[in-house]
Amino acid sequence: MRANLNLFFLAVFLAAAWIGWGWPDIAKIMPVYVAAIPGLLLVLVQLYRDATQWDRRRAKEAEASRWMRSMMSSWIRRSSSGAR
Repeated sequence: MRANLNLFFLAVFLAAAWIGWGWPDIAKIMPVYVAAIPGLLLVLVQLYRDATQWDRRRAKEAEASRWMRSMMSSWIRRSSSGAR
């Protein structure tokens, strides 16, 4: 579902860039250079992130980091309680 929305935005920004490209320079500053081209770049980055499952990898890394912190804190608690 997310890819469909991203593809829709890709089509919208691509159409805006294509249509606005033929306009005079002063008229295409805002719609093409400020909106359409950065929008295209953002959509392409989002499509890349969806294709490579960026969020799932980040969630797995965060879960591994939480696990490591819990293991270290339990080890520190055990070692500090044994030193007393």
